[in-house]
Amino acid sequence: THRSEGKTYIYRPMRSREEAGTATLRIFLNEVFAGSPLTLFQHLLKDEELTESELSGLRRMIDEHRKAERGEQRPQKRDRSASSDSGE
Repeated sequence: THRSEGKTYIYRPMRSREEAGTATLRIFLNEVFAGSPLTLFQHLLKDEELTESELSGLRRMIDEHRKAERGEQRPQKRDRSASSDSGE
């Protein structure tokens, strides 16, 4: 959407960064990995040099997701402000 200020248009996104990222990831997953999150994850583990800290973070997110599915607690959202998003 946009609004005008004098001769200038001020634009702002129609959806959040998280919504756009989710939609883009879903398209990428479907087109590149035939809709398989497992294949994407296997590719990431095989071809990327993940640090021990990143692997620990992935394990923690998986554990939190499992607990949430069992109703034990809700998964905590990651603070993405300090992540690689800042380079966009």
